[in-house]
Amino acid sequence: MQSPRRLPVRSSTLRSASRRSALDDETTAVSDGPSRRVLAGRYVLQGLLGQGGMADVELAYDEVLDRQVAVKLLHQRYTDDPAFLERFKREARAAASLNHANMVAVYDTGEQDARPYIVMEYVAGRSLRDLLRREGVMPDRAGEIASDAALGLDYAHERGLVHRDIKPANIMLSDEGQVKVTDFGIARAAGVDTVTQTAAVFGTAAYIAPEQAQGESVDRRTDVYSLGVVLYEMLTGRQPFTADSAVALAYKHVSEPPEPPSQINDEISPALESVVLRAMAKNPDNRYQTAHEFHDDIQRAIQGQPVSAPPVMAYATTQAIRRDPADTAMITTGARRYVEDEYTPPPDHPGRRRFGYVMLALLLLAVVAAAVFALTRLFATDSVRQVVVPDVEGMQVERAERELRDADLRGEVVERVEDPRVGEGRVISSDPPAEVEVPENSIVALVISTGTPTVQVPRLRGLTEDDARGALQQAGLSIGETEEARSDDIEAGLVIRSDPAAGSEVTEGSDVSYVVSAGPESVRLPDVSGDPEGVAAERLRNACATAPCVEVAVVRTFDDSVDQGDAIRTEPEAGSQVPFGSTVTLVVSQGSEPEPEPVPTEPEPEPTEPEPTEPEPTEPEPTEPEPTEPEPTEPEPTERAVQPPPTEQGGQPPPTEEAGQPPPTEQAP
Repeated sequence: MQSPRRLPVRSSTLRSASRRSALDDETTAVSDGPSRRVLAGRYVLQGLLGQGGMADVELAYDEVLDRQVAVKLLHQRYTDDPAFLERFKREARAAASLNHANMVAVYDTGEQDARPYIVMEYVAGRSLRDLLRREGVMPDRAGEIASDAALGLDYAHERGLVHRDIKPANIMLSDEGQVKVTDFGIARAAGVDTVTQTAAVFGTAAYIAPEQAQGESVDRRTDVYSLGVVLYEMLTGRQPFTADSAVALAYKHVSEPPEPPSQINDEISPALESVVLRAMAKNPDNRYQTAHEFHDDIQRAIQGQPVSAPPVMAYATTQAIRRDPADTAMITTGARRYVEDEYTPPPDHPGRRRFGYVMLALLLLAVVAAAVFALTRLFATDSVRQVVVPDVEGMQVERAERELRDADLRGEVVERVEDPRVGEGRVISSDPPAEVEVPENSIVALVISTGTPTVQVPRLRGLTEDDARGALQQAGLSIGETEEARSDDIEAGLVIRSDPAAGSEVTEGSDVSYVVSAGPESVRLPDVSGDPEGVAAERLRNACATAPCVEVAVVRTFDDSVDQGDAIRTEPEAGSQVPFGSTVTLVVSQGSEPEPEPVPTEPEPEPTEPEPTEPEPTEPEPTEPEPTEPEPTEPEPTERAVQPPPTEQGGQPPPTEEAGQPPPTEQAP
């Protein structure tokens, strides 16, 4: 077996559209829920990756093996439906037995709260359907994608499994360009009788093989046809057939030849065109008999080597498979045969011309009969009761399904498409349409709107501004505000993060802002000891990519061991991490400290006695005493006082000086 290749995909395109793992057919991304949910005690559900007609796909974290996985859970409304339960379990059994690089791996299965689940490999990338919607024609990569998908199918076929629903939505491309086939929801073992046709097991009408549309048994060549249709779409940018309903589309696969791809895209080589048309042959016997043969011929066509299909390849008139031995053979139109030799027309002859007209008339009759037969078998039913399809357009899908159940019909979501005119989750159309009578219990195919077209925000972290703007424009988004911030992890000038974050689903054309790194948040201080002051300060200011990194404050001090003018140290010390723009002290030497000089002292003067000075006499200012009347006082007796003898006149003796009295005055005679 050849080893799988990684495609030379456009990295910018895949990065800008690195989408969820489309592990269910026709998934649609929705938002995550806040509650923590755990399956089997180990799978922590982290958010809904998408929804399909049968199941939800959630991103999960495996706590035991420390890895991300995708978990597919059957819709709650189908847990009581034995048919859907059987289909889900069949997918788990089928996929669990497969282990190939070009197939999505299945790790585990189980059931919780009555909801079966499948644990699968998480593929970080996008589906081929999404890539086709964005890029359209892909002639340069179409062959490689189909070739790798064929290897995965061949692996399944060798183990007895037929996929039966190959389409772009079921082919994943990882971010590294690896192709993986997914969704074995309607796979069946080769040789097992075909079950009743419903939308659940009918396949997708745009890619269905003729024998599958007619209800015949299928085998590996059925998948070859569907993959051929996918290759046709990648080369031309459109499906080979279009119609107003799934039934009409399936009938075209049975009865009409496709337009040669080179008539739509003249860049397709004749060899690759031959490969496509051989894979899409109406009769399985005229196709590649194995997917590996298909792969090998694609490789030869890519390399410019001869292919097994004739170089001038056209559709031969082929006989379709009969439903049972008694059925009439179905003849398809578009009759031209592949020939390698030059064709020489026979000579004109009237008999030959008449014979040709007869054969043409018979052929037309056969086509009409085949059409009637096909339509009869496609619409055949064992029930005779007819019911009218209610009008469910514009309803939410849950309400539409309830309306159909009330009318004894079953709704089945077959496709989800972007339609800005119809709200998200509402029915765009039904097939059969409203007011049409159908047998009871019939399947009504519903096409659901995903609302306004959304895109995924590309990963901008680590890109330059120019690359980030290019990635946003490539993704169909507008450039919002640009800010600067510091980061120790992202170099200056590169994007740190975006808002909304990478991987978010946003409306096409939305603004996406991003933050650009202005350099590191912190600066590691260099060792500048011994450097001259100017050199040391410059080294500190340029310690990061976006100078000036720090402010420098110089402090000078004496130091015997460092020359004058050289740096002694920094504060904080060398090797420290400091915030950007902070101030760092640079200690600079002033050289050796000089010895102090003696200070001269003056002798103290001898003390001298002050010369005496005579006070200048001052004359007191004359003041007139205020006249006072002396209070009469009696002299205190003293021991020295002697009572004088009385005088002759009998009076008192005169006062004496000792008594403090003035001497008596003599009176004039």
